Amino acid sequence: MTQESELSAEALMDLAVTLNVIFKERDQLEAIFKFWRNPDLKIFQMDKMWDLRNRQYLGTRYDSRKGAYDWDLSMKLHDRGAFVIGRNEYFKWREKGVAFEIREGIYDIPNKSIASGLLLRHVLGISSIQADYRFS
Repeated sequence: MTQESELSAEALMDLAVTLNVIFKERDQLEAIFKFWRNPDLKIFQMDKMWDLRNRQYLGTRYDSRKGAYDWDLSMKLHDRGAFVIGRNEYFKWREKGVAFEIREGIYDIPNKSIASGLLLRHVLGISSIQADYRFS
């Protein structure tokens, strides 16, 4: 840990203390900040989370997801006048979760600030707490 990151963490915790945050909330904030600063890429695998959410959203249509994407684009977006949205960009967003590419590059580091700690129930009925991404 660098001195700069230690100072910023201390400054954030001092801010939490001055705001009279109760200990439970302070511990939750500390856990969030530690999660954000953790360099381990396996702790939040956005590509797997996106795929799991796609599977959950599409259900039995997951195997024919390209057709579902095409249906959604033509019947839900283009019918409502959203012709600016191109087919290739829409399919890429639905498949990979990257909506806007600002530059040409590899988007392989997830944004941990959009993660939320959830109690997830898997197909086998096993519950586990893990970082996940929610979209509706």
